[in-house]
Amino acid sequence: MPDCSLEILLQHFSIVAAFECIEQRSPD
Repeated sequence: MPDCSLEILLQHFSIVAAFECIEQRSPD
């Protein structure tokens, strides 16, 4: 699983991916 890292965000540069990552890390 890709971790929430700036490097990944910079590589993908996708807002959707960032939001999904935040949702997964955010408590339910």
